Amino acid sequence: LDGAWTMRVDNENVGINEKWYESMPNGRITSVPSVWATHKDLFTYEGAVWYEKEFYFDGGCLFLSFGAVMTEADVWLDGNYLGNHYGGFCEFDFKIDDLKVGLHKVTVRVDNHFDAYSIPQAHVDWYHHGGIIRSVYAHKLDGVAIISNKFDYALSQDLSSADCSFEIELYNTKDNATETAITVKIGETAYSERVTINAREYKQVSVSGIRLENIKLWDIGK
Repeated sequence: LDGAWTMRVDNENVGINEKWYESMPNGRITSVPSVWATHKDLFTYEGAVWYEKEFYFDGGCLFLSFGAVMTEADVWLDGNYLGNHYGGFCEFDFKIDDLKVGLHKVTVRVDNHFDAYSIPQAHVDWYHHGGIIRSVYAHKLDGVAIISNKFDYALSQDLSSADCSFEIELYNTKDNATETAITVKIGETAYSERVTINAREYKQVSVSGIRLENIKLWDIGK
């Protein structure tokens, strides 16, 4: 969903009471991802700014992902509140089942207020930028989808081998239980496990016991 969004400054903090998430007053065009300091009059602004964009979705399970919003975000879809996220450098997302085909509107209230309890705090040696600072994606999930995955390892004492593991989060978009195979491949070696996941269920799958020999550690001088 990167590109042109409509933006409206809420310096009097009236947007929630006036339900801007249902119908936002006329604003200006801005670019996402970016910071609102790219607009000269907002170079030092700290407070609330609202963002809005329409997009087409061809129906099904929507996975709405934000790379990062500086610093606090409240998100609505078609006027319905999805949730809140605090932290300007972390990805966050929302899943919406059975979204109908057609145009939809995502609205984001962004607040970059800083104080003694915020991260970063109020007194720092850089500008407190605000905005949707990384890409926004509208994914369509189909069947059994991989939501996230993590690779971890522990090196042997002589640094010549490693015991590795994977953690994979799945979501079943179907209305019935589904059996599927998870395959992890490292080089020419594949590790596979069959998984049964219920309808509309999240499931964590762990694959461990993977041992890699003849490890060559990355080095800046090689």
